[in-house]
Amino acid sequence: MKRFLVENLKKGTTLKIVLHSPPYENENILYKTGYKEQDCKITDLSANNSIDLNDFDSIDNEHDEAENSLMGKKIPKKKKPGRQPKEKK
Repeated sequence: MKRFLVENLKKGTTLKIVLHSPPYENENILYKTGYKEQDCKITDLSANNSIDLNDFDSIDNEHDEAENSLMGKKIPKKKKPGRQPKEKK
């Protein structure tokens, strides 16, 4: 079991990822995050090197729907331009 700290430099988010079985490659670390490898900095957290997540600043990105939904904020839906509903006679 290995732990990794993934910092998305584009979105400004930090995740702590745990992999229970090898191979411990960047592709496997980022598998469920949806992040691209070029946008991330991956740090290996060995048993001797523990990093406190409070040291990392998070950037609030109001356009990131998934991040806002975790904070309890609801994003208003935009109306799609197009066909108008028919009026009843």
